[in-house]
Amino acid sequence: MIIEKLKDEDNLTESEKQIAHYLLDDTNHIDHMTSTELAKAAFTSQSTVVRLYQKLNFKSFREFMTILAIERKDYLQSEKIYEGNPFEKMTSYDNTKNIVNEIFENTLTNTNMALDRNTITRICNRILNSQVIEIYAIGSGQTTASYFQRELLTVGKQCIVLGNIDDEYFNKIKDSNLTLLSF
Repeated sequence: MIIEKLKDEDNLTESEKQIAHYLLDDTNHIDHMTSTELAKAAFTSQSTVVRLYQKLNFKSFREFMTILAIERKDYLQSEKIYEGNPFEKMTSYDNTKNIVNEIFENTLTNTNMALDRNTITRICNRILNSQVIEIYAIGSGQTTASYFQRELLTVGKQCIVLGNIDDEYFNKIKDSNLTLLSF
């Protein structure tokens, strides 16, 4: 994960650490930032930004920021889930079971609140009208994507799950005939 690499400062220069601190600060809005804007906001140079994403094995800034945005969103959501629900080494079985049930119920409630009839209808229509469905998923979303793929295959829809987002992903987004699902 990018977040883990950014938190592990042992392999980062001082300037790269400044960028990492900026990217990890949940109060900073990093969506749609350019490399120049990131450099300016983190008080470093654009070449330092380039060196950092290349050091983390990314070919482009856009690829780096897209995957970071997804991981950061998941990371921040997981942090919120555990607020008020501390797991301790000596937590009892019953207490752990209650905490897991509470997290599960909160997840279902939040998901149901985010979906309305029109959204579900639009999603179903896009799936029904698609010849091939490509699902791009990273991290914990891969499990959900694999399950969804199995379900689509059982109803006769051709479906592929890909575990990375790269330049090919961005080129496919431009083609409006494709249905791309991201988890």
